[in-house]
Amino acid sequence: MVSSADLNYRNPGKLSVYYFLSPECPLCENYTKDFKDLYNEFSSDSIAFYGIFPGDYYSEDRILRYFEEYELPIIPVLDLDFNMASYFKAKITPECVLVDIDGTILYQGKLDNWLLELGRRKRSVNQYYLKDAIKARLDGKIVDIKRTEAIGCFIEYKHKQ
Repeated sequence: MVSSADLNYRNPGKLSVYYFLSPECPLCENYTKDFKDLYNEFSSDSIAFYGIFPGDYYSEDRILRYFEEYELPIIPVLDLDFNMASYFKAKITPECVLVDIDGTILYQGKLDNWLLELGRRKRSVNQYYLKDAIKARLDGKIVDIKRTEAIGCFIEYKHKQ
């Protein structure tokens, strides 16, 4: 388990994916296979994958059980003081952020277009926002869609953003 205080997320030095997560958010559970699939597809491209847990709502034990239960290969990060969540202005779990090696945010929002709104899902996914952004960056192309509105559980900040 890593602390956000020990992570250089402002200037990571490598292409990085940050998933803002909660072990009790049903959508975080639903997307665990997708998180693993992206890791398996792109981790050999020297991309770092992190699961960020904002606040102190869950113990390290609870977070590690979530990682074990869903066999998540990404790095768990405790963001006890909401430093990362505030920096990226994350509001939702699951919300994903793709950050370039110099700290530029290339994409932020939802993983794909499976959810139309809470409680309304599409039968099939036809836009893979994060995956497409990663591919574009690796191919030296411009990321077409830079932002979408994440749908899910609200991050409950304990201080003003």
